[in-house]
Parts: sequence; C-alpha cells; structure tokens
Amino acid sequence: MLDNAGGSHRLVIAADPDWLPADRDAFIVALTERGLFGSHWRDGRYRVGRRFMQEIVFVGCSPFLRVEPRDDLDFCHLQLSLAATPRFVRSAEAGVPRCPDCGQPLTSTAEPLYCDHCQRPLHPAQCRWRRGRTIWSRCWISVWTLQKGDAWPAEPLLAFLQRQSEGRPWKTAFL
Repeated sequence: MLDNAGGSHRLVIAADPDWLPADRDAFIVALTERGLFGSHWRDGRYRVGRRFMQEIVFVGCSPFLRVEPRDDLDFCHLQLSLAATPRFVRSAEAGVPRCPDCGQPLTSTAEPLYCDHCQRPLHPAQCRWRRGRTIWSRCWISVWTLQKGDAWPAEPLLAFLQRQSEGRPWKTAFL
C-alpha cells in the first residue's frame, strides 16, 4: 500500500508486527502520561504533549513547528493506528524492491509482487526496500507534518515503547 497522505511527511514509529496493545485506552494513557501525546484533538489524532521535544530528537537547527490545530491537518500532531492484522505501508520514495533471496530488483511494484529471476511470489514485507521508507506493523504512532528525515524518536522513548510491548523492538520510517 502506497502512503501519500495528502503530501504531508510523517515520522512513523512502528511496533513489531506481532504486537498489538491489549488495552488501547491504557496504551494511550501511558503515552499521554509520558508526555508524548497531549490532548485528544479528533479522529484518533492528538496534540503534541508537554515532553514532545524531549521525546522526538530534531536534526540540525531549532525546528519551527506549527502545533496549533488546523482543519487542513497542516500542523504537527500525533496519531495512533491499530490494525487487526499487520499492514505494509511504503512511501513513494521506497524505491524499487529487491528479492530477499537473489537480490535482483523486481520488475514491478504492483501487487502481488513477483521475482522473475527466482520465479516466486513475494509479500511486500519480505522484499528489500530503501531503508526507513516502509513499515510492516499492526501498531504505529505517526508524527505528522515534519520535514523529511528531520526528526527521530529519542532512545528513552524507544526503550519505553519496548517495555510497553513486552520487550519487542520498535522501528522507524519516514513516509
């Protein structure tokens, strides 16, 4: 699934594809108490929390972030997404996928994917894509409306998320 979300870039922090919080509301409370999430805005979207700037590390100079809500969604906010089964999402910049076995580039990015060299069908999550441009998960946090590659989760936030998910690692992508 190609993710274009109206042209806005977002940092995605994704859980292991086998993990989903047992209690969605308790997970949101934990993220809010930590200070990553602020108040609920609408449609599963949250304003930035009081510790947002400590939880997300920005590269380079001080960023200018618009954090006041706007109906066009052109402001920095967070969104928790949960899916019953793992979803594969990629950015337009994910590049040409390569076969995980032979390493050859696939001739098409249309699904279902197929390696002409190995003669086998592939699931998108099996393929090698441009690093940091895809996710395969059931649970992810999107930080919307950032400059591409401008921010990353701080190590303490990743450790907190790993504790929340029974020790499973979290990955990041820019979509």
